[in-house]
Parts: sequence; structure tokens; C-alpha cells
Amino acid sequence: MMAKIIKNNSISTCLNYVTRLKHDGRPEIKREWYYLGSDGVRFREGGREWRKRVINELKRPNAQRNPIKDPCGHTSLEFKPEDTAILTDELMLKIADEYMEKMGIKNTPYVIVKHVNTSHPHCHIVFSRVD
Repeated sequence: MMAKIIKNNSISTCLNYVTRLKHDGRPEIKREWYYLGSDGVRFREGGREWRKRVINELKRPNAQRNPIKDPCGHTSLEFKPEDTAILTDELMLKIADEYMEKMGIKNTPYVIVKHVNTSHPHCHIVFSRVD
């Protein structure tokens, strides 16, 4: 596994990227992303305003303090193509949870989304950097 830390994006930019905003009108199979898990966020797709609600919930910890420069954390966990057969959604979620624990990402809302648009399996973690 390789972790790729993406910097300098807003929470809305990150969430819109990982949930493929531009793919909304396509059939489910063409959207190329799947929800794996979250905490502190009511992540239910549907309706016109669901992204806005999720973005606001990810921003919530920062609302109680002075704004910080980069309130959004965004990490991509990438795996080898040959791991595809054994890498279930449950295992990918477990690995993402372990990664966040070891990196000290806790007590903060986050969303984990899997992408299937490349030959290598990978998932994205979008989280508030404020606990």
C-alpha cells in the first residue's frame, strides 16, 4: 500500500472530487466511486443537497475556532493491481481505519470512498484536520 497525501484543497473541492460530482447524471455503474464508511457524517446519497450537508458536517469542528489555513485532510490509499482479488470493501475499510489511527486522525468527522476507475484499487479519506 502507498499513501498519497493531497494538499491545499477545500473540503468541498475534495468531497466533490472523491464523489465524482461531474458523474452524477450517469448510471450507478459509471459513477466509479462507492461509499465505504464515515464517522461524524450522515452520508446518505440522494436529494439535491446531500453533498452540501456532508460538507457542512465535515466543516463543523472548524466552526468553533478561528479558521485554519488548510482545514481539510485528503489522503489516497493505493494498492497493487494484483491485490484486487483479495481486497474486499471490508478489508479496504479496515486498512483505512488502521491508517487513520496510526496517523492520529481521530475525534474528527471523515468520509472514506473507494474509486474503481484505475487498474489499481484505491480509496480516498477526506477528513477535518480539526479534532
